[in-house]
Amino acid sequence: MKNLVAAKSKEMTRKHSAGVVGAGRMKARTGTWKTRSFAVSSMDVHSWINEIKKGYSIDKFEQLKENLGVNKEKLARIASISLATMHRRKVSLGRLTSDESEKIYRLKKLYETALDVLEDKDNVKAWFNTSQVVFEGRTPLEYADTLPGSEEVERVLRRMEHGIVL
Repeated sequence: MKNLVAAKSKEMTRKHSAGVVGAGRMKARTGTWKTRSFAVSSMDVHSWINEIKKGYSIDKFEQLKENLGVNKEKLARIASISLATMHRRKVSLGRLTSDESEKIYRLKKLYETALDVLEDKDNVKAWFNTSQVVFEGRTPLEYADTLPGSEEVERVLRRMEHGIVL
């Protein structure tokens, strides 16, 4: 068993030093982290911050709802947005507040990480909506309804990415 762990550790060290991090991610010489689902550069971060401060359009909520395979009620509950508020946002401005946008961003980021790790949209939907012992019998999506919960979901995904049994 020790040899297997040492071999895996040596393999991951080799991949990291070669610029490869996990499944399909690498840091290009430009300083941009690339994955199958998105690339992150400093300019992207500035754009995301500005977009969050301006407020995401309702379309981002709808797109995330479809990606996660949940209904509007469940996603609104996870993001702590009442259905009445969602309706008002849709009718009036068509935009979420910056606080609401930040919650949607956090869930979107988790979805993209899960897609990178699980490599299939259907697997991601199933994983987010299936109760897990590691999340005290809750689904990863339900567990991600707070910042500490979403951080734990991300940690679990990272462990899965590196083959660590949960």
